[in-house]
Amino acid sequence: MSSQQAAVNAQEAADAWRKGSTPNSGPVLSLNQHRAIPDGYHFNFDNLKDSIKAAHDAAEAARNAAVNAQEAADAWRKGSTPNSGPVLTLSQHRAIPDGYTFNFGNLKDSIQAAHDAAEAARLAAVNAQEAADAWRKGSTPNSGPVLTLSQAREIPDGYNFNFDNLSKDLAEQQTAAEDSRSAIVDAEENSNTWRNGWTDNTGPVIPYGLSQIRGIPDS
Repeated sequence: MSSQQAAVNAQEAADAWRKGSTPNSGPVLSLNQHRAIPDGYHFNFDNLKDSIKAAHDAAEAARNAAVNAQEAADAWRKGSTPNSGPVLTLSQHRAIPDGYTFNFGNLKDSIQAAHDAAEAARLAAVNAQEAADAWRKGSTPNSGPVLTLSQAREIPDGYNFNFDNLSKDLAEQQTAAEDSRSAIVDAEENSNTWRNGWTDNTGPVIPYGLSQIRGIPDS
């Protein structure tokens, strides 16, 4: 037998107990190894299942207790906290009217009053201005059935009257200004006549007039 075969047989013999039975080399004795009853898988599965179940039950109980405590703490907000005994009952009722309705009504009335006052003031101002402006229409009716107060426009009315006066004043001022300007231009033209080289004599007698000859070359 080769050394390799010997090693395989030795390993097989060494591993034989893992199958649960190691036959005796003789006809009498046998070595047996059985799984635990329950075996390790089922044992550990049951332990783990029970542990997880216990942890979940404890967590649910704690959550339920917290919910119940909060519900009991919030019960007064519903308006009534029942007594644990059959006789007494502790109650807390909303105000009649309750706070929301009361404040809503006050706020509504306050806003309505402010708006009514503002509208009344605006209407009074409009009426006062309308009464103050009535004369501009040319007539102010009397409050009684007999008399009527009237204010008529001038004939001609102020616009046409003032327009005519203004047009005359402007025309006179423009005419005077133009006459003054024309006189200044004529005077300047007369004073500049000698520059043309000749100044006519005003009389008819002297045949030799006054003359001014330009220089050659002239200045």
